[in-house]
Amino acid sequence: MADSLEERLRALKICYDKGYITKSEYDYYRKKELENWNKEHEKQKSFWKRMWDKACYYVERILSSLIDSILNGIDKLLECIVKAALGPVGLIFGLLE
Repeated sequence: MADSLEERLRALKICYDKGYITKSEYDYYRKKELENWNKEHEKQKSFWKRMWDKACYYVERILSSLIDSILNGIDKLLECIVKAALGPVGLIFGLLE
């Protein structure tokens, strides 16, 4: 996109330098080209913003499930430790669950 923008602006400048268009026409078309490029650039930003939002959503879901499974493992481990501290009978009951 940038190359074609540069080419179009360069072509406008050449036309102005050779006298094919007036200063006001040159300014008008140059401004119009820059506005069109800016609008296209904003569309691209919104696309990448959507992609970033999707990536954040999926990473959040993955991390949430990963953290839940880690916390469940820690919970079971602590439960076994507490039952082991109660004695051999507590350990047996902890392993049976």
